[in-house]
Amino acid sequence: EVGGLTYEVTSETEVSVTDCDTEISGHLYIPEYAGYYGGMFEVTGIGRSAFQTCMELTSIEIPDSVTIIGENAFEYCFELVSMVIPERVTAIEEYAFSHCIKLKNIELPKNITTIESCTFLACESLGDIEIPNGVLSIGGGAFESSNLYSIDLPSSLISIEWYAFEGCEKLKNIKFNSNLTTIEEGVFMNCKELTSINIPNTTTSIGQNAFANCTSLTRIVIPDSVTKVGTYAFQGCVGVEEVTIGSGVTEFESKVFANCGNIKKLIFSDGIQKINSSMTSNMESSLEQVIIPDSVTTMGK
Repeated sequence: EVGGLTYEVTSETEVSVTDCDTEISGHLYIPEYAGYYGGMFEVTGIGRSAFQTCMELTSIEIPDSVTIIGENAFEYCFELVSMVIPERVTAIEEYAFSHCIKLKNIELPKNITTIESCTFLACESLGDIEIPNGVLSIGGGAFESSNLYSIDLPSSLISIEWYAFEGCEKLKNIKFNSNLTTIEEGVFMNCKELTSINIPNTTTSIGQNAFANCTSLTRIVIPDSVTKVGTYAFQGCVGVEEVTIGSGVTEFESKVFANCGNIKKLIFSDGIQKINSSMTSNMESSLEQVIIPDSVTTMGK
């Protein structure tokens, strides 16, 4: 142990921080080099659970030499408010900042390609974060139950995995960019202040419960690129009054609009050939207008 930090040698010249004295409080500076067994080693990693439950830390300065932040590294650092992650970091593993309930400001490095599962789970004070262009996927539960109010998804993003933003009750705005192909199960479920969505024309699949209980939505447009819409995808979106279903949908599962009792206008995009009963279920009592293009050849189950 050196200065309250425990290190593990990972190569002839490098070490990772593996543990911390849980009594350390306030600001912590992690040195770029650590004297260890008579030699000087470059600090290149923050190991798994290294600072887990260091509950009195308010800020941490990570040296530019670090390239990886391990699983659960800062989990349950309840007093941690801010952090800048060095640009050399290429991997931030699962649950790294989970339950850092006072974390307000964090800068992500430009070299990461994935935000892993549950990285910022239950970061209740995290209101804003910039996701670098270059990120290809956002893992399951990555920002679940955080306090995000706006999110700009980069053009590099291809997939958003299960429940990534579930329970972000303050989230009002999402800027979708091109190239997103998959919105998985429950991704934006219970985002109750979300007022609009603009799903890009590259998306092919909307998962089960993807936008369930987004009660402030008023309009839903499923683009022509989407071929599959999962069960309960928009259930409980009680504010929705207008729905457009794109021409590419071939698999429309049951109860997509369950408990959406105020849909008044349903539009089928030009080019759609088959309308099945699941597309209109749970909205029969409220519908006032249905627009069906000439391209439709089949209606029914």
